[in-house]
Amino acid sequence: MPFNKDKRLKGINILVAEDVEPDRMVLKDMLDLEGANVIFRNDGQQALNLLQKADKNTFDIVLLDIQMPVMDGYELTQETLKLDPDLPIIGLTAHAISEVKSHCLAAGMVDHITKPVDMDNLITAIKHHTSTKITVAKLTSPKETTEVNDASTLETQLEADTIINWAALQKRYKDRDSTIKALAATFVSSYKETPADIRRAIHTKDAAALSSIAHGMKGSAGYLEAHQLNNLASLTEAQVKQNDINAYITGEKLAIGIEQLADALRGVTD
Repeated sequence: MPFNKDKRLKGINILVAEDVEPDRMVLKDMLDLEGANVIFRNDGQQALNLLQKADKNTFDIVLLDIQMPVMDGYELTQETLKLDPDLPIIGLTAHAISEVKSHCLAAGMVDHITKPVDMDNLITAIKHHTSTKITVAKLTSPKETTEVNDASTLETQLEADTIINWAALQKRYKDRDSTIKALAATFVSSYKETPADIRRAIHTKDAAALSSIAHGMKGSAGYLEAHQLNNLASLTEAQVKQNDINAYITGEKLAIGIEQLADALRGVTD
């Protein structure tokens, strides 16, 4: 039986604001596959500019990353709701903690989905909020993970993981090799300078830059089923927040992990 014979998002018009190219690619693949009409913008200001020019009924829902340059997801939500108070907005973030979800809802979002985004959870949320058109709602995503608090637990997990879970990667993208190859090429291109950026942050003791890089890596690593890298990114970010000097040691491991993942993905694109 062909996968996705019935397109679950057919006819739904979606605006996505996401600054990370691999994340945009995965979302495009998910939403196109399900029949949605999607327009992407790279930051909150670009998305707001489009909404200001568009008719009120152009979009049925907005998906946005919480942490974006120029204008973040919280500010974009507030400005968007001034234009159209009934337009549902779903936040996408690598944070699964309840505090972040509360901030999303307080800003006016109708929901919060954790990266790496599970397609079925996202589709369920989109269908729910586009059918009800409510301003404030809460949809629980059962597959959300908890924030990293226990560094020792993560370090144990890192030893057991491989760089990519290839079986899970094939399953996530329904054995569509062309999608996997395109995503692999995008990751290699988008993150070729990232190990050097991490090492620069370590050398200058720039904790904020290190945390920002680690946070952004979590979604991309998750979409590639690179659990070791996802865990390293989560651990790095957690250690920075805890003012743990070990963050710089973990950051170097993260840089090495990115290089290893890129090498593995080059084998897919060759």
